[in-house]
Amino acid sequence: MMATKRTTTALASSKPLDTSLKAEKNCGKLAQNSLLISTNPNKDAKAPSDQKRQRFMIVMRHSERLDCDPQYDINLLPEGSPQWEKAHLAWPDRAQRPYDTPICDFQLPATEADKIREKAKVEKLDVIISSPFRRCLQTAAVLAREFKTKRVRICNAIGEVRRWVRAQQRNFLGREHADGKVKPLTKQQVESILKDASKGYIHSVEPTEPLQARELEAIFAEPDPEEDIADGRERILEAVKALYLRHCKKRGESIIAVTHGGGVLATIQGLTQSGGKCRMFVSGVDVCGWAAFTDGESMGQGGVKMLASSRISFYQSSL
Repeated sequence: MMATKRTTTALASSKPLDTSLKAEKNCGKLAQNSLLISTNPNKDAKAPSDQKRQRFMIVMRHSERLDCDPQYDINLLPEGSPQWEKAHLAWPDRAQRPYDTPICDFQLPATEADKIREKAKVEKLDVIISSPFRRCLQTAAVLAREFKTKRVRICNAIGEVRRWVRAQQRNFLGREHADGKVKPLTKQQVESILKDASKGYIHSVEPTEPLQARELEAIFAEPDPEEDIADGRERILEAVKALYLRHCKKRGESIIAVTHGGGVLATIQGLTQSGGKCRMFVSGVDVCGWAAFTDGESMGQGGVKMLASSRISFYQSSL
């Protein structure tokens, strides 16, 4: 018989992550025109000289989606009413981008930043890496302000699962328009989103040179519009591994990746595997749920270790 109990205790991993350069190159197909955005001109600074400094990788889900708040649901509001106008102004391009909702809770990421400092003992982040979706960019901007981090980058490969994108297109635009394709935000739109959400702390972005000159960057091809949930989650997991290898392992940086619920779930279950009789299974990732990992080698151990988590529910199963 298998006994199952609910727990929110984080589990350290005893399974080493493959940190070879070959593994980094094999994590996915590199795009020729993917977007990498940084607010720091010196975005390729060398790793700190003290290579034994403890390095952290945090994965976080975005904050509460505006389309989950009934007071902003234009389908439930009388057209032309003050609340309808408010909802329209909060998301003016909904008809063109029904999959790209803003967030409606800007305080929650700041609250969770305090918990990261308290529970994971992380005081400094070198880079914040975001999914290209608006809700993740806004969450990342709040975190950048809270951690006083000027370096913000975009990684297409940790973007939303395309099956969910198709569902939103079908629900709002009709089945004939549910192609799973995501129109990239312009540089000006990204700048505006980051500036507004960070209250002016992040005010500019810089695209890099063509990716062919940066083949080791953890940026991948645009996800397949036809991908299902399992494929999408696997894609995000492999991208997070590549980000860890590139930033934490090679450069000695601490990072946070702001992605989506399924991506956080896949990352935790993909990295936190223990030998023996017990394993931890994620049963739910709440908005702004996060998990913090550290490089085991910086603690004199091998592999990646999970330190702490918040707003994530686990099941522990014993065989």
